[in-house]
Amino acid sequence: MPLRFVLLFVCVATHARGQAQEPLEEARRLEVQGEEAYLISDIDVAGHRWNAALAIRQTAFGDSSAEAAVGYAYQVRYHSFMAGAQLDHEAMAWQIAQRAKRLLVPSPHVSRQERIMVLREFSYAFKMSPLAAQLEYFERSKQARSYFQAALREAERAKDTLWMAQVEHDIGNTFTDDALFYNYTWPLPQIKSRADSALFHYHRSAMLHTRSGLGTVEARMMHDYCEGLLYTGAYRGDSAEQAVAAIDRALRYMLQAAGGAADVSPLAYEPRIANEAQMVEMLYQRAHALAYPYKEENDTVRLRLALQSLEAAVPYWHSMLKNYHSCDFYKVIGSYHHFPFRYGSYLAAALYLQTGSPARLQQALYWSDLNRSGLDLRHQLVSGQVFADMDSAWADPTAMSLPPGTVCIAYHVGPYSLAFIMDEQGVRVVRLEGMATMENSPSERADDLHAAMRSGDVAAYKRISNELYRALLAPVLKDRYKEVILVTAPSMERIPFEALVRDTAQGQSWGDLDYELRHTRIRYARTITEALRPAGTLDLSQGRWTMARPSGRSELPFARALVERMAKEQGHNAPVFDLQVDELSSLIGEEGLLHIASHAEAPHRPDEVPYIVLNDGPFTLTMLDSVHCAAPLVVLSTCSSGEGKEVIGDGGLSLGRAFLRSGAQAVVQTLWPVDDQGTSEILESMYARLAEGAFVSAALHDAKLQFLKQHAASPLANPLYWSGIEVIGAELHTVDDSHRRWWGAGAAMAFLAIAVIYRRSRRSRARTAS
Repeated sequence: MPLRFVLLFVCVATHARGQAQEPLEEARRLEVQGEEAYLISDIDVAGHRWNAALAIRQTAFGDSSAEAAVGYAYQVRYHSFMAGAQLDHEAMAWQIAQRAKRLLVPSPHVSRQERIMVLREFSYAFKMSPLAAQLEYFERSKQARSYFQAALREAERAKDTLWMAQVEHDIGNTFTDDALFYNYTWPLPQIKSRADSALFHYHRSAMLHTRSGLGTVEARMMHDYCEGLLYTGAYRGDSAEQAVAAIDRALRYMLQAAGGAADVSPLAYEPRIANEAQMVEMLYQRAHALAYPYKEENDTVRLRLALQSLEAAVPYWHSMLKNYHSCDFYKVIGSYHHFPFRYGSYLAAALYLQTGSPARLQQALYWSDLNRSGLDLRHQLVSGQVFADMDSAWADPTAMSLPPGTVCIAYHVGPYSLAFIMDEQGVRVVRLEGMATMENSPSERADDLHAAMRSGDVAAYKRISNELYRALLAPVLKDRYKEVILVTAPSMERIPFEALVRDTAQGQSWGDLDYELRHTRIRYARTITEALRPAGTLDLSQGRWTMARPSGRSELPFARALVERMAKEQGHNAPVFDLQVDELSSLIGEEGLLHIASHAEAPHRPDEVPYIVLNDGPFTLTMLDSVHCAAPLVVLSTCSSGEGKEVIGDGGLSLGRAFLRSGAQAVVQTLWPVDDQGTSEILESMYARLAEGAFVSAALHDAKLQFLKQHAASPLANPLYWSGIEVIGAELHTVDDSHRRWWGAGAAMAFLAIAVIYRRSRRSRARTAS
């Protein structure tokens, strides 16, 4: 080849490498920023940075390039983190991991470290994947270990000590997984063998971390922390002291690295610690190590010590809520297993059952509410509001009571299932023993219940709903109450409690089953505080009646007729059709009832949030979280407005809850895709009762009873058509125009009568004086 062509080739290649270097540097800069957020569990920030980096790699090198494979590996890391609590991310992580590995061909723009990272994330995604879940657990760990070993060999060839330490730790985790999973089925020597193998790799990881210069903090902390986890779970509860001692050493490393004294208490709060999530996690596991061997006949010492660990975690958790930068903060809360209040509420309740201490009951109730309102607490902390502390929120729980015939039930699902009961006799804690005998979790039984409704299988529906009734309601109700306020656990939010069947011997068709609806009136609340809030008032005449008619969606003729009729009969506001995003944003900020009729979706794909379909596009839950709702009551005549993915420490990620979070006092929502005719009939009857001055919960309850009676002999008696409509939030009492007019007329007549009497009395006094 002539020299000039060689020189031209070198110049072009050099120029191309120079052009490629700029986008690579920007992508890597964003990836480092994402990694910094990821390390402290600020996962939404990490996800946004990694999305931006992947877009740069795709633009510069193409979507099927090895350079893009690196960007995909960061996507895998994001979804693997989220999959810890939201299982729909597992399949996504594994799908992207396979693509990243397939694209990982030699390239001058992919470093050895990036190759290791792709292989490591592939290994981790496999361990959590649906494919691995189909294998026997031992085979799953063995296969995952082989993938991690391939990544380790790549790190050894690159002589990258830090990556070698990371992957050695991952290999140790596969042995820990075996030891914990088979803890009660394998012989103890076999368990000890797996635990020893885990410790061997943890020791190697610590040694390599030390060699890389990070041994003073990260390596020693992770080594002792993982050793504590092994002692907690793999030695059958007889090594709690060793577990706590190991975790305490890890906590002290973190505290001392942040400037704490050499003899600092592991329970001390250190505001200079950057990785607050790691502190919360270790303190949570410390509590678990202490309470793990707990049985009801044990003394209370371990329970108190465990609760102290969680109390030490609370300021770190509050700091996370206040300081982290994630916009969609439900990702941080919803992906975090170590939320302190759920476990802490259970421990405080267990102590109360043993000691009868009002202080422990107070703490159990208060933490139960904190466990259900993480996003609200985040909003309060960020906006600088002063949130109620335990003393002001629950001054004397033993003195709390409700009117006769009314009960509030707050469910707690944890190591043992409990219910906090509040009625005219005060507050008590009840163990739900029936939960332990259920075939599946409440969420899975709700799926079974819905399948029976959709298939029209009355016998299966009776059996499943009666099982739920006996586990969740029968231990409490016993025909003593006419009004029930339910504060459900997230796994129960899709259960239509009104449609649970009490007596399976009664009724053979949908119209004559013994539904709970026939015995009690039910409303729902997010927290105990919300459930017990004094009833507010609602002015029906100020209602806004709206509807969207997006193209490509089915017509809603019954919903449209209802909007037209209600706007004509109630109030002064003209109906709004063809509702758009900006219009709804404005209407939400106005006072008065807000009725929204349209289509809505509650997708269960990773990172997709519920939304209302409007004429010009979707109105998403994220948009709703950014506005203030001034409407006391929002009626969502849409599909699935009460449905959403479970968020640990908050509840379902639904449109209804988002309206409450934004300021609404109560919301009428739907738990699944509902029927246009049935929903419109029930809402019309509800509005008729509201016009008479009824409470919202009573109006909806009466409307359902009327609907069930009217359609008793038709397929519409199936709970699919009526039980998915519910009211959640505080109670509201309606006052309509006619009441005010009559009150005004009565007041005027009374005033005239008083005036006449007063004038006559003055004349009498005048005569007497003269």
